[in-house]
Amino acid sequence: MEREEYQKKLAEIFADVYDTLAKKNHDYAGEEGAFAGFEKSAKVAEVSVEQGIIVRIMDKINRIMNLLYSTNEVKNEAITDTARDLIGYSAILALWLQENTKNTPDDTPNEPPQEEKSNWFKKLFS
Repeated sequence: MEREEYQKKLAEIFADVYDTLAKKNHDYAGEEGAFAGFEKSAKVAEVSVEQGIIVRIMDKINRIMNLLYSTNEVKNEAITDTARDLIGYSAILALWLQENTKNTPDDTPNEPPQEEKSNWFKKLFS
């Protein structure tokens, strides 16, 4: 693939992801705020918003792995759709972190304390 075609296709993917995110945000967040759905989920699950988004990212990664490596036939889902969802959740996480970090050089998220984050991360991978 030539560079020009590569860049054009990337732009199409990002435009598609943006359109999907805008529509879903309108449907799920409504007038309550752009992150309302994520904030509600985080509250119910007793995790931080970024942890909740990370779980969604991990779900998409696991789904891609299943689609790539499973011998079972998967119907009604294209791997490219799941990859686009992964891009979307990554962008949402980047925006959340951009809007909710302390004014420190290391961009440390405001919540939760480091020990609490460490315990959550350990549970996630145990």
